[in-house]
Amino acid sequence: MSTKKTLIICAVALLISVALEFALAEQKSYFWWHGVIGFNVLFGFLGCVAIIAVAGLIGKAFLQRKENYYGNDSDEGGGDNA
Repeated sequence: MSTKKTLIICAVALLISVALEFALAEQKSYFWWHGVIGFNVLFGFLGCVAIIAVAGLIGKAFLQRKENYYGNDSDEGGGDNA
C-alpha cells in the first residue's frame, strides 16, 4: 500500500472518530477536558507517538551496538570459536 493511500485512510478514520465523538458526546463530564471535542482522539494519538519515540530512544541507548562490536573479519584468533 502506498504512503499516500495510508495517509488518506488515516485521515478518514480521524474524521470519523471526531464526528462520532461530536455526535455521541456526553453533556456532563467529570473533568473539563473530557468535554472538549476531539480531546480523546488527540490524547490517544499523542500517547502512541510518545510510546514509539520512547521505544526508539530505549532501543538506541541499550540495544544497538557499534558496527564493529564483534571485531573485524581480519582478526587472527580473536575469539572463541565453538
